[in-house]
Amino acid sequence: MKRRRWRSIEPILNAAGETIGQRIDSRQPIEDIRDVTQQVHAYRMVAAITATTEVLSPCGHEVLRFDQSRGFAYLASHGSSRYPRSRLCPQCFVPPTFHSLQLVSGSDQVASDWGSLTLQQRLAALPVLFALREHHPTMPDPEHWHELTAQERRAVAEIGEQFTQALGLTFREYLLRRTHPAPTITPAGYRRLKASEPEKERRRRKNDHRLPLP
Repeated sequence: MKRRRWRSIEPILNAAGETIGQRIDSRQPIEDIRDVTQQVHAYRMVAAITATTEVLSPCGHEVLRFDQSRGFAYLASHGSSRYPRSRLCPQCFVPPTFHSLQLVSGSDQVASDWGSLTLQQRLAALPVLFALREHHPTMPDPEHWHELTAQERRAVAEIGEQFTQALGLTFREYLLRRTHPAPTITPAGYRRLKASEPEKERRRRKNDHRLPLP
């Protein structure tokens, strides 16, 4: 596979200095003791924004706007002003897939995030990971993802998460950004997203003529 160019993000990595330059030694012993019943935080689509928050759908929970953070200002100053398509919801949980837990060792959240990346998403991540590998010579080659052990994939994931954590995002949030921000929410839209689950279900049934009203 021909490696993609990653020079466009090299100034971002170099300017981050010591934070990104810290090395994670993939040869360190790794504990892999996990509770498969443990749930992980869920990613929710950014449906709209308020003056200070991003409103997630369908749950209606809110997180602080990334475009008002230091991380966004830092990326924008290096020509990368993009907006998260989805965010990790602090209040919603889902069970991680068993397949993800097998692919990546470490925490359930990291295993779920990285083990569930699609082929297209992994290809999109390669330019960033190749650039990070310049700062972390012991990092396993992410291009051969399926040939790596679960511990080696964890080493790749930890370096990726270290980079994006310094910006205030998870790696998945960083990877799945879009060019334009979500629209400003209307009062009616805000009420719909903040409605209780019974109310949302009632509205779904009202708008779906195939479902009988209770």
